[in-house]
Amino acid sequence: MASPTVHPDTEGTQIRDVRSNWKLLLVEVALIVGVCFAYMGQAAPNVNETHYLAKAKHFWNPDWCSQDIFLSSSTPHYLFYATFGWLTIFFKLPTVAWIGRILCWVLFAFSWRSLSFTVMPRNWISVVTATLFLFLCDQCHLAGEWVIGGVESKSFAFPLVFWAIACILRSQWNRVWLLLGLASSFHVLVGGWTCLAAMCSFLLGKATQSHSKTWRSQIVPLVVGGTISLLGVLPPILANGSADADTIHQANLIMVTQRLSHHQWFKDFSTARVAWFAAMLFVWALLDRFVKAPKWTAPLRHLAVVSLAISWVGMGLSSHLEANSSSRAADLLIFYWFRLSDFMLPLVTTFTLVLMLAHERLKGVGIAGGILMTCFFGSVCVDNWSDPRPIAVQSSLYAYPGQPKRTWETYQNWKAACEWIRQNTPKDSVFLTPAEQQTFKWYAERAEAVCWKDVPQDAATVLQWYERVQRLYRVELSYREGLWAYTDQQLLDLGEDLGATHLMTLQSHLDWRAELPSGLRQVYPTDPSTKTTFVIFELNSP
Repeated sequence: MASPTVHPDTEGTQIRDVRSNWKLLLVEVALIVGVCFAYMGQAAPNVNETHYLAKAKHFWNPDWCSQDIFLSSSTPHYLFYATFGWLTIFFKLPTVAWIGRILCWVLFAFSWRSLSFTVMPRNWISVVTATLFLFLCDQCHLAGEWVIGGVESKSFAFPLVFWAIACILRSQWNRVWLLLGLASSFHVLVGGWTCLAAMCSFLLGKATQSHSKTWRSQIVPLVVGGTISLLGVLPPILANGSADADTIHQANLIMVTQRLSHHQWFKDFSTARVAWFAAMLFVWALLDRFVKAPKWTAPLRHLAVVSLAISWVGMGLSSHLEANSSSRAADLLIFYWFRLSDFMLPLVTTFTLVLMLAHERLKGVGIAGGILMTCFFGSVCVDNWSDPRPIAVQSSLYAYPGQPKRTWETYQNWKAACEWIRQNTPKDSVFLTPAEQQTFKWYAERAEAVCWKDVPQDAATVLQWYERVQRLYRVELSYREGLWAYTDQQLLDLGEDLGATHLMTLQSHLDWRAELPSGLRQVYPTDPSTKTTFVIFELNSP
């Protein structure tokens, strides 16, 4: 057995690091993985899996849905697709999703256990802190950031970030830059923002701690980490290499004010989200005022303060864009200024609360708060599992409040229609699909002319994508009639212009027409008198 390491504390005593007890370590890791499953273990696809795993499959098999505008666009998260996407050659997408989830949860569990044990070297505490952290991320985020969700590039970046923060607390700065460089190579914004905060923490620590390293000793690790990060930095830069400044600006405006405003533009953040985030900030500030934390945990405070400062800059940019709709502030807001604080403040609040448990005077408050948050986390898990449909389906497919049977039947009819498409249409077919959905490619394995969820990442294709969205799902389109607000000839013309061969629509939209379409041939259901939730037409009929 490896010799135990020594952990510093405020009294200068030495605490044996029981990480050398591998059996205990593995049990704690398994319990944290269990927490992840309870929180986000619903059937695939989960959040963003339809987006990232479809792209990963196309990366390794370009003939798969080759005419899809999103899949055939640029590949910004190159390392994720290159290192993980090959699984799609051998397994179906749901299986790949589960492989990815388990791998990411295990990496999260190991990295979080390392970080938690660094802050408080006590057995089982890491399971409690992981639960509290996920609860705070889920309930108190400002801009929609999450750590445990669907498999994507940031799911691999976050464990590297947590290992890096643990190294910061141990003053192992040489490792910090390498870990954050690797995190940036998977997701440049998750790793990049954390790296900026770590640099600020290093400077603040140097000013207050005599044992801090100098920048000179960090040059080589910084250069190596920066070189590694180029795997994440260069692909999005190269994707826009041929686009002019105006094209990039117009694409950024679309992304910030339309497609991703709930992540990037403070003006569009819900009042409830702002209130919950402000409440968490108040609780942390109060705890930080009264809890005497060990001096070596000061970097946690530095990281939180820097993350808040970055968010405040984002608020200023948001105000500028709100005052001037064509402002160049959109070119900066595209970098997700609120992403760092969305996970850093829950992290530091969690550990401040746990450190409270070490103080007899405040132990009762800490225990009560921990029990309360754990109960709330349990209610979140119960709520997540109350709907048996995959989360990606819950967020995009039609539901009927108070009618669970009808909601479930709609989901089953959606899968049945997609399965019919997969088995009965040419592989190079292109579909016009209902505006709200996001799981068509996952189930039908056919290209879409456009999908609101699947926005490309390079500027030129973003403009093309937005033009298609505006044409197909125009603002004045009738909610009652959907795409049937167009005439048959208009639908045929749209199909020709967008390269679509088929139309998939709701039966309820079709029912509002006085007569059945005359210029399109219904192919599903094969008997036009049969009623089901979704109807499919050919667009290339004479």
